Amino acid sequence: MAIITNRSPWLVSVARRPELTSEFPFKQLPQAQAYLASLEASGHNPKLEQLANAFQVRARDKGFPVFCASFTTREEAEKTLKQLEANRALSIFRDFAAATKVTLAELMQRYIEEVAHRHKGGGIEAGRLRKLIRTEDFVDKPLASLSTEDLQDFVYARLEEVEPATVDREVDVISQVLNYSAKVWKIAPSENPLEGLQRPRYFNERSRRLRGDEEERLLAAARADENPYVEPLIILALATAMRRGELLGLQWKNIDFARRSAFLPETKNGRSRSVPLPMQAVVVLQALP
Repeated sequence: MAIITNRSPWLVSVARRPELTSEFPFKQLPQAQAYLASLEASGHNPKLEQLANAFQVRARDKGFPVFCASFTTREEAEKTLKQLEANRALSIFRDFAAATKVTLAELMQRYIEEVAHRHKGGGIEAGRLRKLIRTEDFVDKPLASLSTEDLQDFVYARLEEVEPATVDREVDVISQVLNYSAKVWKIAPSENPLEGLQRPRYFNERSRRLRGDEEERLLAAARADENPYVEPLIILALATAMRRGELLGLQWKNIDFARRSAFLPETKNGRSRSVPLPMQAVVVLQALP
């Protein structure tokens, strides 16, 4: 059984007499009626009405916890109730009430502490989330109030500052938090704010190649670096076209000097592969301590 109750305040007013207007909490209807009567006794023609800015959804179904949450519009309350009933019909539990009491920033912080460190790129993931918590106002909204418009405004604003690929990665990490919250913590808004979001379109291919003396100057700068591994890392990158993460994760046990190849058990796309090693790469690797 589920009901929506208007728990908005009561308003007593007199036309063209704003100084006589008085608002009473939902539970103080007797006081509002008494004030109405006093105005009538004074010769006024007052009006008593209930506002429409607080609607409570309450649901009690066998096998599910009691649901109780408040919303500022009837439309939002009806959407939540509709989704709640649909989920319960499928025996799915989502704590929409909790979504009114926790902000997206709080969920992001919980994700950093409990989830991100278990991922391969957890450090980068956590860094992006911390920046969002620090710089974006929309993450301080209760999860239940988060809308597609909030995220769309964020996307448009960020596109004025950074490349589309960066914005897309930031949307990705927001999506990861929302999905994990819904699936694991069972905390979710009645409607997914990512639905209908227009994400930035971009082409991520790289066609840039070193020209003229750029390679010579790059290696000269690498040799001048206090880190002795910078130059060999750059030489290997130029010789093999391996990604930075692949180079940094390369292990001696996966290098076959006889066949001049390097085995990468885990790559960005999740599949393993073998990379041919040109003689220049072999020489650099053999010279490493």
